[in-house]
Amino acid sequence: YMLGYDVTGRTLGIIGAGRIGSNFARKAMAGFNMRVIYYGRHNNSELDKLGAKFVSLDELLSESDYISLHVPLTPETKYLIGANELAKMKKTAILINTARGPVINEKELANALANKVIAAAGLDVYENEPIVESELKTLSNVVLMPHVGSATFDTRTNMGLMVAHNVEAVLNGNEPINMVMSPESLKNLLPSRPENIHKGDRGRLLIAGGSAKYPGAPALSALGALRSGVGLVTLLSLEKVCECCAARLPEVIYCYEDDRFRWQELVFAQKNINALVVGPGLDRSVAAEIFTARMWRDWPEKILVDGDGLSALAVVREKISPRSDSVITPHEGEAARLLNITPKQVQKNRLESLQKLTQKFGCVVLKGHPTLIASGEDFAEVQHGGPELAVPGSGDVLSGCIGAFLAAGLDAFNAAVLGANIHAMAGDYLAREGVDGVLASEIADTLRRVINDLRRS
Repeated sequence: YMLGYDVTGRTLGIIGAGRIGSNFARKAMAGFNMRVIYYGRHNNSELDKLGAKFVSLDELLSESDYISLHVPLTPETKYLIGANELAKMKKTAILINTARGPVINEKELANALANKVIAAAGLDVYENEPIVESELKTLSNVVLMPHVGSATFDTRTNMGLMVAHNVEAVLNGNEPINMVMSPESLKNLLPSRPENIHKGDRGRLLIAGGSAKYPGAPALSALGALRSGVGLVTLLSLEKVCECCAARLPEVIYCYEDDRFRWQELVFAQKNINALVVGPGLDRSVAAEIFTARMWRDWPEKILVDGDGLSALAVVREKISPRSDSVITPHEGEAARLLNITPKQVQKNRLESLQKLTQKFGCVVLKGHPTLIASGEDFAEVQHGGPELAVPGSGDVLSGCIGAFLAAGLDAFNAAVLGANIHAMAGDYLAREGVDGVLASEIADTLRRVINDLRRS
C-alpha cells in the first residue's frame, strides 16, 4: 500500500518546456539522473544541449514513467489530456499537473484512475477550482494539493513585494514593471482603425537598404510593414534593387540612387515620413557606415536599425548617443559586435548584454530564444515563436513589422513589443505544420492573420 517507484533513471515526460518546465527538467536530470523527453510548440535548444529529447505527444505519452504538465490554459490546451491520451500511457505511469486544471478532463482522469488505466496522479490545480471532482476524493491512487506550489515564506514575500513595486510604479505614472503581454494587452496596443481612415493615417514608413548581394531583404521588410497595416511604404535603394522589388511589390513607392553617398539628401527630401528603417540588405561599406551614422544622429523622426545597419553602428558606436525614439534589433552575433565582445559572452549573459545595449542605444530587441526587449526600465520577454523563425529574411520581416507600428504612432518600446510578439505568433501559426521549410515571405503574409485575430479576440 505504501510502496512506490524510484525516480532515478526513469523517464520523465514534460509537456510544455517553457521556463518552469525547463527548470524542472534540469533539476530532474541533475538531481535524479532522469531521462527527460519533452513536447511543446517547438524544441528547446537549451534542453537539447543537456540531453533532453524533443518528441511527439504520442511518443511522450507512451514512453514516460512520469508525465508533468507545464502549459498555459489556451483553447488548444484545454482537455489536452483526456481518455484517449490516458489510454496511451503506461499502466505504471504517474501524471502530475501543477499547470492549470482544465488542461486535464477530470472526469475522464478519475475514471482512468479508478480502472487502473494509469497508476496514479498528483494534482495541485483543478478544472473547477475550488471544487474538486467528487470521485477523485474517493480514490487512493491520487494525491490532491490545494494549489500551494508557491507556499514558502520566501516566495510569498517576494510575490507581495512584486505586487507592491508594480502598484508603486503605476501610482507614479509609470507602466507596471512586470506587465504580462496577454492577447488583450497586445490588442490594446494595436492602432485604431476608424471607418473614415485614410491610408496616410496608417503611417508612412521609409526603408533604406538593399544591395546587389541582398536585393530581396528590403522587399521582405516592406512586405512585413504592409502586412502589419502601414499606409505607405517608400523604398530607397539601388536602381536594380528597386526594379527587382517592384516586380514583387507594386504597392511600394520606389526611390533609387546608385551612389550611396547621395542617399542622405534623398532621405531628407522625403515628405511626411513618420519612421525610418535602416539596414535590411544594406551590405557593408564606408558609404553605408556614413549613411547609417548620419541617420542616427540627424533623422528627426523615429528610427529602427537592423541587419548591416547594426554593423555600421558598431563601427561608430563611440561617436553616437542613445535615442529614446529608436529601436535596434540585433541577434546575438550583432549584439556582440555592438558591445565589442564575443557572441558566447552575449549568449551566456543575455540580460546583462541587453542592459548595456539599452544604455548605449535606446530600445533593444535582442533576438533569440526567448527574444528580450528593453528600453530604460521597461522590459518584456516574447513567449512565442521558435525555430521556424530561424530562416533567411525573418529579421527583415520583423524590422518592417516594428517599423509599421512606429510609423503608426506607437513609441519605441510598445512598437517593439507589439511587433516582436506578432512576428513570433505568426511563427506559431506556421509551426503547426512543422518547423522546417518556412519562408520569410510566409511569415510576413501571416502577420495579417495574427493582427486580425487579435482585433477579433
